[in-house]
Amino acid sequence: MNFTPCPKCGKETEKLYDNVCKDCFFENIVLAELPLVLHAKTCQKCGARFHRGKWVNMSNVENIVIQTVEDALSVHNLAENIEIYVEPRQLTPYMYRVRAEVDAFVKDEPVHQELNAEVRIVREACDMCSRISGGYFEGIMQIRAT
Repeated sequence: MNFTPCPKCGKETEKLYDNVCKDCFFENIVLAELPLVLHAKTCQKCGARFHRGKWVNMSNVENIVIQTVEDALSVHNLAENIEIYVEPRQLTPYMYRVRAEVDAFVKDEPVHQELNAEVRIVREACDMCSRISGGYFEGIMQIRAT
């Protein structure tokens, strides 16, 4: 076997990852990042979720929390075969503590990381419920001359 010394720590290694040993390479790799506090905007009447600029029908709050965490999670660009497991725990009706586990392969080596976040549910009225409660009516009227 041909061992090469790591230029950073001096340890003899068989394989170099970006010109350093495995330990030196993975000590600087952050597999995933997640903000500590996330906000999920939901409709207080129908349960729809505000997602990417529009209201989407989702009535299960836990699914909304999981989707919010998955959308906010950013994974390292070298990661492959990414698996994400999200476990929400309800603290109050409008606040969840979430533990996310991310498993992936970086340079053919398995990497695991656990992250924690808090998801706060922000209650608003969606466009349709706001219009209904405000007595708004919309229609198309055609006037034809005969």
